[in-house]
Amino acid sequence: MPPEAEPSALDILTLIAWWNLYGLPALLIVVALVVAIRQYNRPAAGSKQEPSDDSRAHPSRWRLKAIRTIALIHLGLAVRAGIGLAQELLTLRAQGIPQSFPVTGIVIPAVAVMANLAIGHGLWRLRSWGRWAAIVWDALVAIITALVTVWQWKYRATVRLDQWPDYLVADVLLWFLLVVMLLPGTGSLFKLRRDVLHAGKEASPGPRQRRLSFLWLLAVLLLIIVSSTLLVDAADWLVRLLNEPLE
Repeated sequence: MPPEAEPSALDILTLIAWWNLYGLPALLIVVALVVAIRQYNRPAAGSKQEPSDDSRAHPSRWRLKAIRTIALIHLGLAVRAGIGLAQELLTLRAQGIPQSFPVTGIVIPAVAVMANLAIGHGLWRLRSWGRWAAIVWDALVAIITALVTVWQWKYRATVRLDQWPDYLVADVLLWFLLVVMLLPGTGSLFKLRRDVLHAGKEASPGPRQRRLSFLWLLAVLLLIIVSSTLLVDAADWLVRLLNEPLE
């Protein structure tokens, strides 16, 4: 009778591939549909209200939601970089040599953790320095990753469809964050007082409100993708640790 097969890292890799190909897209579609239906079925009673400061405050409230969602994205990127840094340090401790080049495996992840934590805090608290730090950091990382992508494309690096969330987070996400930070309305948002941001009732959704709610929806979907890559990295790391032979 053949021995029973023991769980291996291949099992978790297969589950990750299936999740990225089918589970995550299905979740994103469901979230997008729920948000769209809620927006479509929003009560029209607000249309009877006279235009006032509340109507003008409503777009700022949608933009505020988008900015704070982006703050959570930066915090998620910090945790993800921290997981990669922990993997490198544990490998260095066990084998005496780093798993990859020290600059890319240790120095850059450490800087990424500190930068994203600071940016996430600054954006959540609506600090002006947080917005400018996000602009500088996102632009720098986006340009570097673009150059790396061009280099990989030139040398025909292998592209796997089941790793599309990693490609999106590495090559597309930061450009989106940079564009949002550079929008004129984003700059004006950081100049408003908090009592102005949170005051007033929501008016009936108009064209501008719908555009800003779409911006917030994109940020939410990207946050879900970042969270998925974070959980996948953590699960893969945990399985690898459990499968390592005990000394």
